[in-house]
Amino acid sequence: PDPKRREVCVVFQDVSENVESQQALLESEERHRNLFETMVQGVVYQDKEGKIIEANPAAERILGLTISQMMGRESTDPRWKAVHEDGS
Repeated sequence: PDPKRREVCVVFQDVSENVESQQALLESEERHRNLFETMVQGVVYQDKEGKIIEANPAAERILGLTISQMMGRESTDPRWKAVHEDGS
């Protein structure tokens, strides 16, 4: 081997499709976040155990609770004082 000789290996990969997909995902997330934050209908997200993990500002206004007050509650929580369609 010649000590003055240097070898270099260069690999190029076209990632433009990945970059475009990532950008489209970010734009979609932004649109949905904006809708969630500005819609007049209350939206409450629950995890698989039924615990509230997120709510939009309309839900806070409608329910009269802040998100921090709702966090961890379940829709069956008796503190909701829910009324059924039949009035019970």
